[in-house]
Amino acid sequence: MRSLFPRIARVAAFLLALAAPASAGSLDTAACKRDLMVAESTMRIQQDRLAALADASQAKLCDAWREHVRAAKSANAIYGRCLTDTDKRVKTAETASTAADFEQAIAGSCKGK
Repeated sequence: MRSLFPRIARVAAFLLALAAPASAGSLDTAACKRDLMVAESTMRIQQDRLAALADASQAKLCDAWREHVRAAKSANAIYGRCLTDTDKRVKTAETASTAADFEQAIAGSCKGK
């Protein structure tokens, strides 16, 4: 269902817009600083990958969507562990929502692909 791609791309773009360097709302540890940087970089890479696949076959889109779900869930775990307060609530909600949206697209469009 190519019609899902624009919506998913917008969600991913919104998530990308939320990505920001570790701030006052994060735990000040070397591990969290590193993990947050990796999570944010991974989500940017995923956004770029999705944008590049706008005209790809359904099978390639399905693979990209699955990888995006894995990336969003991984980022969600890092945000849950390393962010605090509003940053934590916002970013974990957004990454969970993104993963759920892509999982829905996968369930509807990627059977056997």
